[in-house]
Amino acid sequence: MIATRHAGASSYPGTRVRRGGGDGAPGVGALRQAIVTALRERFEKAVQDSDLPAGTDCATLARYIATVLNGLAVQSASGATEKELRLVAALAMQALPS
Repeated sequence: MIATRHAGASSYPGTRVRRGGGDGAPGVGALRQAIVTALRERFEKAVQDSDLPAGTDCATLARYIATVLNGLAVQSASGATEKELRLVAALAMQALPS
C-alpha cells in the first residue's frame, strides 16, 4: 500500500515526521520500533521458510524497509504523486535479497 497524505498535510507538509531530536507525538518512537521488530520477525520466518536466502541480515533489512516506508510517507506528505511513490517503492524492492 502506498502512503497517502495525512490530514492537514497541505498546511504543514511532513512536519509530523521531520522533527529533529525527538519522536514527535507521544508513542511514535515505540510504534516505529514495533514496526521494525515486526518486520525483522517476519524476515526471520522468511529465512526459515527459504523465502529469503540464509545469511540475510534480517535486522538491517527490517530497518531499511522501515526507513523506506518513512521516507515514502514524508514524500507523500510533501506532494509526491502516486506514480512517483510507486517508482521509488519498485526501486527499493530491487534491493531485497533473492
